[in-house]
Amino acid sequence: MEDRIKSYLQFRMPQTEDLHITRIERQPWGNSKETVLVDAEWKENGRQVSRGFCFRIELRGSVVESPGEHEFRVMKALESSLVPVPKQYWLETDEKWLGRRFFVMEKVVGDMDTGMITDPETRRRMMKLYLEVLAHQHNADWEKLGLSWMGAPKEPLNSAAMVIGELEASYNRNRLEPHPILVEVFTWLKNNEPMQVECISLIHGDPGPGNFIVNQGKIVAVHDWEMSHLGDPMDDLGWLCWREAVTGGVVDRGEILRYYQDVSGIKVNEESVHYYEIIANVKAAICCITGGRAFCDGRNLNLVMASVGLGGGWSLFARSRFHARILITGRDMSSRISSTLWIICSETGISP
Repeated sequence: MEDRIKSYLQFRMPQTEDLHITRIERQPWGNSKETVLVDAEWKENGRQVSRGFCFRIELRGSVVESPGEHEFRVMKALESSLVPVPKQYWLETDEKWLGRRFFVMEKVVGDMDTGMITDPETRRRMMKLYLEVLAHQHNADWEKLGLSWMGAPKEPLNSAAMVIGELEASYNRNRLEPHPILVEVFTWLKNNEPMQVECISLIHGDPGPGNFIVNQGKIVAVHDWEMSHLGDPMDDLGWLCWREAVTGGVVDRGEILRYYQDVSGIKVNEESVHYYEIIANVKAAICCITGGRAFCDGRNLNLVMASVGLGGGWSLFARSRFHARILITGRDMSSRISSTLWIICSETGISP
């Protein structure tokens, strides 16, 4: 791969002389695209130059059905906004270079393992920093940024219907067997769509710790935009609250919502957030189904994808399906009951 990447960089930067790769590293994280970090040095106009690159290479099959072009175009548009993103260099659709399509962006230096922080005060501080970025994102003028191509709901109240429609279509395309609980939850979601939507915003789709980079106490880049779309800001908040809960976060849900409303000026609708928490569980379950289909079809034979297809050791898929069902029957007891059910499903392998 090193020689092919070197050839590509020389093709894209013909003005360089004596270009050589000083470091190349495949990243173990991520199931939507392969990520390769590259450090290179070269001479240009008589001076020595060094730069880091991040290659995001499409997989033949992954947990998310989103081409690299989508992620590239969103981040490219955001370069001129208050949302920090890596600088985008090139979108490559010719597979002759690496055997697959890919895009290249700058390598951002910092800490990506923010999702692993367990110290309460540190995690709370990181969450507040991220909520400030999320506020900029949700208040960004997506039309002026040139993001209308993403397809906005015809009316704000259609936001949930668009999300449900895409999730249900993905489920029907990729399921290897029926999942009655998901069918039941889809029916509930259609019958209980939010009746109030403050505005249409750019939605990240997978927000929170783990998908941003911190350097010297500042968020310097938000990445992984493959599930981004236009919709209700409560969509991101629902996922964020769900993610904080399932990763053992210590930041109180109420604190997240209060601080977001304060810094964004967007009124929080707690019923809508709860609704999108249910959707978050459905999205997680469908990611498992999609990854499993990719493995079974032979498009991606990485054993990690097989594990994802089994729900990351079965538990993620099982708990997501069952947690979604619990959330639609009673919010007050959901956290205690679902925690117990996750353990049962994980340890016994019983299908709800």
